[in-house]
Amino acid sequence: MTMKNTIDWELYDNTPYKYDKIKMLKAWAEAGDATAQYKLGTHYFFGINNFTESFRWHQLAAEQGNVGGMFYMGVYAYHNENYTAALHWYSLAAEQGDEFSQNNIGNMYRMGKGVPVDYSEAMRYFRMAAEKNYALAQFNIGIMYYWGYGVDVDHIESRKWFLLAAKHESEQGVVDAQTKLGEMCYDDGDYVGARRWFQLAAEQGHIYAISRYGQMLLCGYGGYEDEKKATFLLTEAASCGDSKAQLLMGVIYETGTCGKARNIRLSKKWYKLAAKNGYERANKPLKKYQATRHRRKDHHKRRTHR
Repeated sequence: MTMKNTIDWELYDNTPYKYDKIKMLKAWAEAGDATAQYKLGTHYFFGINNFTESFRWHQLAAEQGNVGGMFYMGVYAYHNENYTAALHWYSLAAEQGDEFSQNNIGNMYRMGKGVPVDYSEAMRYFRMAAEKNYALAQFNIGIMYYWGYGVDVDHIESRKWFLLAAKHESEQGVVDAQTKLGEMCYDDGDYVGARRWFQLAAEQGHIYAISRYGQMLLCGYGGYEDEKKATFLLTEAASCGDSKAQLLMGVIYETGTCGKARNIRLSKKWYKLAAKNGYERANKPLKKYQATRHRRKDHHKRRTHR
């Protein structure tokens, strides 16, 4: 039994203090209101990361047919690799038009999580969500066309979907679309366009885009050179594990460029990290350093034995 008629959501929305909002939600949720249970569960999920409490309230909401609660039950199940349960909950929410669940089902069919890989079904669910203007689903359709998953490779069509996704603001999938557009522009020789898209994604914290934007500033591709800003961006990307940025930081410290003093110790550090992260080009300068070290040891031995 719910208490919808006694809930004043306008009062809730106009309450300025978060503590008071939570007190309201708890009272309404404990009285059985599914919307309050969903909102309270989401507070625990994002607010204080208490997943035991968030699961409890989302489950109660889902059992009353709340779409948001069913979506989160799918999220919990998927995270625990219980793909059968995840598909069950996502499907219930998707049937009620939830674009987040539709997109996640599309991903399950694309990757074969709990179901056989089925690109046609993946595309069908992505399109359902994309029709609701969900940026991540639009990006996923772009990826399907970009790589030819279940369709012919079509970069014109993929660019169309990436552009649709990239026009959103602060939604999941937007920065991925912007970064992909940057790559496509770069491959086409449109460095001005590439730099613009990489900058947009970089300003939202996308590590790969930060690295690519830094590289373009370093080389002056698509505009002016800015070694100081490029080094700042590359240091940030390298510190977050981007292997190309790590390689370039190794070069900068090896050569003493971009306002940095020559520092072989730091150069070797960045080369080693790049090599560890799979960037094979970093092995060449490391081998050179190793060979130089052996020559110095041999020279020292010859001098001490004279």
